[in-house]
Amino acid sequence: MRALHLDLKPIADNYVDIRFFEDNHNQYQRRSLPLDQIADLIQLAERDYYVSLPEDYAITGRRLYNWLDGSERFLQRLLERYRREGIVLAISAAAKLAHLPWEVLHDGNSFLVARRPAIAPVRWVSSDTIKKLAIETAPENRALQVLFMATSPLGVHVLDYEAEEARILTATARQPLALRVEESGCLSELVDDYGRGYFDVLHRNLVKLQ
Repeated sequence: MRALHLDLKPIADNYVDIRFFEDNHNQYQRRSLPLDQIADLIQLAERDYYVSLPEDYAITGRRLYNWLDGSERFLQRLLERYRREGIVLAISAAAKLAHLPWEVLHDGNSFLVARRPAIAPVRWVSSDTIKKLAIETAPENRALQVLFMATSPLGVHVLDYEAEEARILTATARQPLALRVEESGCLSELVDDYGRGYFDVLHRNLVKLQ
């Protein structure tokens, strides 16, 4: 998982200075955004901090996303670069920006945190000794993600999908598995839905024609 940092600091009363960097805090891109586009959100967040948002979470998340994205589609291009890896979007928001609900960032299709692999907005505090968010890279202690797919040649419909599913369910009934059946039958769509790298093992069993 990759960490992308956004360091937001108000400038005077009308603008926000945003510095973006990945691993080296001294190598950053810089942008300036107008505060008036989200002035009402800031006012509401300062008034209603720690209580329910006054509007739908997706609406607020979409407004914040569009504000960061800008007409240059800055945020979208940034996230698209690493969308297969999973991203921690580390946001340092100073002063009145700190109360904004960055956790509900929404790209118009879904909340960022609901993507697969997820893009997780988290808060971090920059200081003289802490320049970036540290991510633990030790191997994850979890079960293997295994995809088993029975296949046949393109254009040849020889599989009895329901029978194949029944055999798999019978064979694994007494095994300690978290089994889920997918109905798409399209490997590329299935992998795209879960994200490349999600499955540790991919096994395809080709059905031979007689």
